[in-house]
Amino acid sequence: MKITRVIALLLAVVLVAAACSNESNTDTASRDDSGEITEGGRTGVETIQVGDCFDDEGSFEQVEQVASIPTVACDEPHDNQVVGKYQTTVTSYVDDDQMAFEAWTGCTERFASFIGEGMEIFPLFPTEASVDAGDREIICSVYNGDASKLTTDLVN
Repeated sequence: MKITRVIALLLAVVLVAAACSNESNTDTASRDDSGEITEGGRTGVETIQVGDCFDDEGSFEQVEQVASIPTVACDEPHDNQVVGKYQTTVTSYVDDDQMAFEAWTGCTERFASFIGEGMEIFPLFPTEASVDAGDREIICSVYNGDASKLTTDLVN
Protein backbone atom coordinates (compact mmCIF):
# COMPACT_ATOMS: atom_id res chain seq x y z
CA MET A 1 0.00 0.00 0.00
CA LYS A 2 1.43 3.35 -1.01
CA ILE A 3 0.07 5.58 1.74
CA THR A 4 2.74 8.21 1.13
CA ARG A 5 1.67 8.54 -2.51
CA VAL A 6 -1.97 8.87 -1.49
CA ILE A 7 -1.20 11.56 1.07
CA ALA A 8 1.05 13.43 -1.33
CA LEU A 9 -1.59 13.26 -4.04
CA LEU A 10 -4.32 14.41 -1.70
CA LEU A 11 -2.33 17.40 -0.61
CA ALA A 12 -1.02 18.31 -4.04
CA VAL A 13 -3.76 18.06 -6.64
CA VAL A 14 -6.57 20.54 -6.73
CA LEU A 15 -8.84 21.59 -9.55
CA VAL A 16 -9.09 24.90 -11.28
CA ALA A 17 -12.56 24.34 -12.72
CA ALA A 18 -14.62 27.42 -11.95
CA ALA A 19 -11.72 29.80 -12.42
CA CYS A 20 -10.90 28.31 -15.82
CA SER A 21 -14.34 27.63 -17.28
CA ASN A 22 -13.08 28.65 -20.73
CA GLU A 23 -10.65 25.72 -20.67
CA SER A 24 -13.42 23.35 -21.85
CA ASN A 25 -12.85 24.72 -25.36
CA THR A 26 -9.43 23.05 -25.30
CA ASP A 27 -10.80 19.51 -24.89
CA THR A 28 -9.07 17.36 -27.49
CA ALA A 29 -10.28 13.86 -26.53
CA SER A 30 -12.85 12.33 -28.91
CA ARG A 31 -16.09 10.85 -27.54
CA ASP A 32 -18.67 8.56 -29.13
CA ASP A 33 -22.42 9.15 -28.99
CA SER A 34 -22.62 7.52 -25.55
CA GLY A 35 -20.01 9.92 -24.18
CA GLU A 36 -17.17 7.41 -23.83
CA ILE A 37 -13.70 8.54 -24.87
CA THR A 38 -12.66 6.80 -28.08
CA GLU A 39 -9.43 8.66 -28.72
CA GLY A 40 -7.27 10.17 -26.03
CA GLY A 41 -6.40 13.81 -25.60
CA ARG A 42 -6.78 16.54 -22.99
CA THR A 43 -10.04 16.90 -21.08
CA GLY A 44 -10.88 19.88 -18.90
CA VAL A 45 -11.60 19.03 -15.29
CA GLU A 46 -14.98 20.72 -15.62
CA THR A 47 -15.95 18.37 -18.47
CA ILE A 48 -14.53 15.11 -17.10
CA GLN A 49 -17.21 12.42 -16.82
CA VAL A 50 -17.77 9.42 -14.59
CA GLY A 51 -16.15 6.48 -16.36
CA ASP A 52 -13.39 8.55 -18.00
CA CYS A 53 -9.91 7.07 -17.82
CA PHE A 54 -6.79 9.19 -17.52
CA ASP A 55 -3.06 8.97 -17.09
CA ASP A 56 -0.88 10.65 -14.52
CA GLU A 57 0.64 13.88 -15.72
CA GLY A 58 4.29 13.43 -14.94
CA SER A 59 4.46 13.50 -11.17
CA PHE A 60 1.22 14.68 -9.58
CA GLU A 61 3.20 15.14 -6.38
CA GLN A 62 4.73 18.23 -8.03
CA VAL A 63 1.45 19.63 -9.39
CA GLU A 64 -0.63 22.01 -7.31
CA GLN A 65 -3.40 22.85 -9.77
CA VAL A 66 -4.70 21.28 -12.96
CA ALA A 67 -7.18 22.64 -15.49
CA SER A 68 -7.12 19.60 -17.77
CA ILE A 69 -5.86 16.04 -17.65
CA PRO A 70 -4.60 13.54 -20.25
CA THR A 71 -7.55 11.21 -20.90
CA VAL A 72 -7.42 7.92 -22.81
CA ALA A 73 -9.90 5.33 -24.04
CA CYS A 74 -10.56 2.89 -21.19
CA ASP A 75 -9.74 -0.12 -23.37
CA GLU A 76 -6.12 1.12 -23.34
CA PRO A 77 -3.90 0.74 -20.26
CA HIS A 78 -4.40 3.75 -17.99
CA ASP A 79 -3.38 5.04 -14.57
CA ASN A 80 -6.75 6.16 -13.16
CA GLN A 81 -10.50 5.99 -13.75
CA VAL A 82 -13.18 8.40 -12.56
CA VAL A 83 -15.69 6.35 -10.55
CA GLY A 84 -17.92 9.15 -9.33
CA LYS A 85 -18.46 12.79 -8.49
CA TYR A 86 -20.25 14.55 -5.70
CA GLN A 87 -20.91 18.05 -4.42
CA THR A 88 -19.20 18.85 -1.14
CA THR A 89 -21.09 20.72 1.53
CA VAL A 90 -18.01 22.79 2.37
CA THR A 91 -19.04 26.42 2.00
CA SER A 92 -15.74 28.09 2.80
CA TYR A 93 -12.22 26.90 2.10
CA VAL A 94 -10.13 26.58 5.26
CA ASP A 95 -6.98 25.00 3.84
CA ASP A 96 -5.74 22.29 1.47
CA ASP A 97 -5.48 19.71 4.25
CA GLN A 98 -9.14 20.09 5.23
CA MET A 99 -10.32 19.95 1.62
CA ALA A 100 -8.10 16.93 0.92
CA PHE A 101 -9.52 15.13 3.96
CA GLU A 102 -13.11 15.98 2.93
CA ALA A 103 -12.46 14.76 -0.62
CA TRP A 104 -10.71 11.54 0.39
CA THR A 105 -13.31 10.71 3.06
CA GLY A 106 -16.25 11.59 0.80
CA CYS A 107 -14.93 9.54 -2.11
CA THR A 108 -14.12 6.57 0.11
CA GLU A 109 -17.58 6.57 1.72
CA ARG A 110 -19.49 7.00 -1.55
CA PHE A 111 -17.46 4.78 -3.88
CA ALA A 112 -16.11 2.02 -1.63
CA SER A 113 -17.43 -0.63 -4.04
CA PHE A 114 -14.73 0.39 -6.54
CA ILE A 115 -11.91 -0.01 -4.05
CA GLY A 116 -10.83 -3.57 -4.68
CA GLU A 117 -7.76 -5.28 -3.34
CA GLY A 118 -4.76 -3.11 -4.10
CA MET A 119 -6.90 -0.20 -5.31
CA GLU A 120 -6.62 3.31 -3.90
CA ILE A 121 -8.83 6.41 -4.06
CA PHE A 122 -7.50 9.48 -5.86
CA PRO A 123 -9.77 12.52 -5.37
CA LEU A 124 -9.49 15.80 -7.24
CA PHE A 125 -10.94 18.82 -5.45
CA PRO A 126 -11.52 22.52 -6.14
CA THR A 127 -9.10 25.29 -5.29
CA GLU A 128 -9.89 28.02 -2.82
CA ALA A 129 -10.70 30.39 -5.70
CA SER A 130 -13.02 27.79 -7.25
CA VAL A 131 -14.86 27.22 -3.95
CA ASP A 132 -15.23 30.99 -3.54
CA ALA A 133 -16.71 31.08 -7.07
CA GLY A 134 -19.24 28.38 -6.15
CA ASP A 135 -17.51 25.19 -7.35
CA ARG A 136 -18.20 22.32 -4.96
CA GLU A 137 -17.49 19.31 -7.18
CA ILE A 138 -15.21 16.54 -5.98
CA ILE A 139 -14.04 14.07 -8.64
CA CYS A 140 -13.33 10.59 -7.31
CA SER A 141 -11.04 8.25 -9.19
CA VAL A 142 -9.20 5.03 -8.41
CA TYR A 143 -5.77 3.65 -9.27
CA ASN A 144 -3.71 0.55 -8.56
CA GLY A 145 -1.78 1.04 -5.32
CA ASP A 146 1.27 -0.65 -6.81
CA ALA A 147 1.26 1.99 -9.62
CA SER A 148 0.63 -0.62 -12.32
CA LYS A 149 -1.69 0.34 -15.15
CA LEU A 150 -5.40 -0.46 -15.04
CA THR A 151 -6.31 -2.63 -17.99
CA THR A 152 -10.09 -2.80 -17.74
CA ASP A 153 -12.98 -0.36 -17.58
CA LEU A 154 -14.19 -0.44 -13.96
CA VAL A 155 -17.35 1.61 -14.52
CA ASN A 156 -18.94 0.80 -17.90
